[in-house]
Amino acid sequence: MKTICPKCKKGKKYKNQSYCLICCRIIGKECYYKNKEKRLAKEHRRYSKKKDTILKQQREYYQQNKKKIRKRQKKYQSKNREDYKKWHKDWRIKNPKKLSFWSGQHQIRKRNAEGSHTFKEWEELKKQYDWTCPRCGKQEPEIKLTQDHIKSLNKGGTNWIKNIQPLCLKCNSFKNDRFTKKYKRKLAQGV
Repeated sequence: MKTICPKCKKGKKYKNQSYCLICCRIIGKECYYKNKEKRLAKEHRRYSKKKDTILKQQREYYQQNKKKIRKRQKKYQSKNREDYKKWHKDWRIKNPKKLSFWSGQHQIRKRNAEGSHTFKEWEELKKQYDWTCPRCGKQEPEIKLTQDHIKSLNKGGTNWIKNIQPLCLKCNSFKNDRFTKKYKRKLAQGV
């Protein structure tokens, strides 16, 4: 029984493999990149079939191992400080809307307001209003829509999406913390 690797003719065969350890790694990488598209398609099909259960498992795992995960993240960030700073800076440049949203959410959490909503829910709400300020009728990108709490947080309002309406900064500042019913969409009236 030959113990020399047939590919490189130098190393000994690795365990019960046909090639040495170095050649096994090279062949594995070649196979990995050669079949990348098939593998990704297979993973996507599996994920789309079991998306809910996978997300549930991930949430459960995160809740059970929150401290361990945070510790590992902090360790990675401290070891790779420059890479992490670069990644974070790039993310902030690529995602200004998300950054603005999460900054606002952070401020609301600091106030201990009841409720929360996601960036996706906020984007869907803006879409329902046709990316238009319901008070003045101006549309994005001419203006920037901001989250307005119909019943102000100062007056006991919540941060649930049903208490949010999109207003431009000028209209939101004008409203201040007054309680108003949701503005009706003036677009139907031609304004």
